[in-house]
Amino acid sequence: MLKKIIITIVGVSLLAGLLVFVSINPKANDDGQCLILVYDEELIYEKELTFKKGQTLFELMDENFTIVMDGNIILSIDDVKTDFVNDYIAIYINDLYANKGIRQIELTDKDVISFRVTKI
Repeated sequence: MLKKIIITIVGVSLLAGLLVFVSINPKANDDGQCLILVYDEELIYEKELTFKKGQTLFELMDENFTIVMDGNIILSIDDVKTDFVNDYIAIYINDLYANKGIRQIELTDKDVISFRVTKI
């Protein structure tokens, strides 16, 4: 009987310690970091950002930049603007043209995400 009580106390103590560590350590809840590059004709912004598991690229950008959209079209990121007639803002993930929109892109640790004004 005493052995069961001791095992229960140790188990509850370990679980409580783990919960305290996860709630105190901000990195414990984070899934990773990514590098955001925003180009006009040259590099305008370079920021390393931390994201949470399940967070989309749009959510991360909306928290860290002033982003203007028309539906699913990015019209501006801070001072980098497009008219979507002569140019648009293309998204590249690890130097590959994104095949999804900004609202559908889920982040992966160590991603390099580039936003590039591209002539039509």
